Amino acid sequence: MTTKITVEEWRKEVERVMGTSNDDGMTTDELCEAMGMGPAAIRIRLKRLRSAGKLGQGWRDSVSLIGVTRKVPVFWIKRGSK
Repeated sequence: MTTKITVEEWRKEVERVMGTSNDDGMTTDELCEAMGMGPAAIRIRLKRLRSAGKLGQGWRDSVSLIGVTRKVPVFWIKRGSK
């Protein structure tokens, strides 16, 4: 017998098993601020990391200035990458 679960319950179970959440990482704006670079320079570096297979990507809920919730991409360097 199977039981239906909600998407939120499924995400929590995946996070529990995997040990991470899908919103770990930094947005492009956060990377710009942290590294003192412009968006174009950050995007070039992200593309290089992605093509090398070293970039992880997830999504985070973000609330805009007008109160609209939207998904924004977040990035991180995969563990074990050199």
